[in-house]
Amino acid sequence: MARVSLSPRQQVTRISKIAARFDKLKNNDIQVLTTRTSEKSWSVIEVIEHMNIAQEVYENKINSAMASLPQRQTEITQIKASAIPSFLIKRFPPKEGKIRFKMKTMNVFKPVLDVNTITDSKVNHTLTRFQEGLSQLKEWVNQYATKDVTSAKFNSAVGAWVKFNVAEACEFILCHNERHMQQIENTLRRV
Repeated sequence: MARVSLSPRQQVTRISKIAARFDKLKNNDIQVLTTRTSEKSWSVIEVIEHMNIAQEVYENKINSAMASLPQRQTEITQIKASAIPSFLIKRFPPKEGKIRFKMKTMNVFKPVLDVNTITDSKVNHTLTRFQEGLSQLKEWVNQYATKDVTSAKFNSAVGAWVKFNVAEACEFILCHNERHMQQIENTLRRV
């Protein structure tokens, strides 16, 4: 199986696209952001909270790895992901507006929000955390481009059987966000 090529420049462009999509959706009324389209589906704000939780799991791991990575003489323009991260990364992003390879969310990543009683303040806090998370992700990508990312790996959030370096973790977070931004767009069409 061919391994995925990661480009910091392309990742930054994709993060910017998510940020632009987010800027449009965050202006929706709280009623729209908190509406579930079915009993089993998440509202927009729950999806955003899920993305917050998923990225926060990596925060200390990425920051610790980044602190230990040696500087490179030249900036990374492209790096190949290892086999197992490539396998996961290839299956995560949506294709042609459809979310493929649906999976059950582990309890640790489920948003714990009561959409029936959520306040404007909590919605705004969740939206702000996501915006800050996108900025943090972009910062990590820009930083790792000047580091030897292959020298440190850490356990992924899906378990110790998957190990990521910083570039792979950033790509995984990015693909995860792209997947859930598609979910949000699908939800908004139904609200």
